[in-house]
Amino acid sequence: MKMNQNQNQQIKELHEMLGAQYDALWRRLGESRDPTEAATLLLEMREILHRLDLAQNLLFCQAAKELTQSMGSVRQANKKLAKAIAQAGQATKYLKASTEFLTCVDQALDLAKRLMLP
Repeated sequence: MKMNQNQNQQIKELHEMLGAQYDALWRRLGESRDPTEAATLLLEMREILHRLDLAQNLLFCQAAKELTQSMGSVRQANKKLAKAIAQAGQATKYLKASTEFLTCVDQALDLAKRLMLP
């Protein structure tokens, strides 16, 4: 199936955000000297990787208006998570931002999956 350039832009953006957050966590893990923090980072990396796989599988579905609208909350949560990773010494802040980001990502991915149904 031939796809135009605008189709799936939201899924591509979501995929890129997830990849960037995964990379940021990977860098933070390399800097961490605290075993508890490292375990937390690895857990969150697995959560993001799972969603990265889901987004990758959805790249070929057509984007819809509803998905475009849901990306606003994902973008906001992405910014909060990036800031929290930069301040990762504050574990509670990081976990809250990560949870919020993944909740928004899950909602967008669930919507994308539903849009694929006939």
